[in-house]
Amino acid sequence: AMTYISKAHVVHSKHGEWSHLAKCKLHMATLLSRLDQHPEAVLQLQLILALVEEAKLEEDGGGGASAQKLCLVAVCYNNLALEQLHLKDVDGAATSSQNARRLARLCLSYSNRWLAQFENTHKAVIRAMATLLGDQRDLDMELVMKYDIEA
Repeated sequence: AMTYISKAHVVHSKHGEWSHLAKCKLHMATLLSRLDQHPEAVLQLQLILALVEEAKLEEDGGGGASAQKLCLVAVCYNNLALEQLHLKDVDGAATSSQNARRLARLCLSYSNRWLAQFENTHKAVIRAMATLLGDQRDLDMELVMKYDIEA
């Protein structure tokens, strides 16, 4: 799967198809996460957010931030929150989870199917905050990831 995503990544990048490139990066991050390569997954998700910052996704459709693009970014933030939990960056996960939920509210027509998932991620972040132990900031990941909440 990674081979095909990498090939699609090259093609979409060469043609400047930024929203397709963002989707490739989202899929790539998911695969990397499944392979327990969480830092690399975070990098791919951050590259999607860089495309947003550079307004590249707005160039594709011409119409600015469509509901579909907002939803893609919401899913990106949600997945970033999950990856940050794996890396024990609870503060970052809290911010990313909140960003996902805020963006999802702006595009309910597309995000409805993921709202429960976004809420589960938020609950996982809260559980992570509640399980912080002492100054070492160790997490009980078994408790935090009690439910399979990969988006």
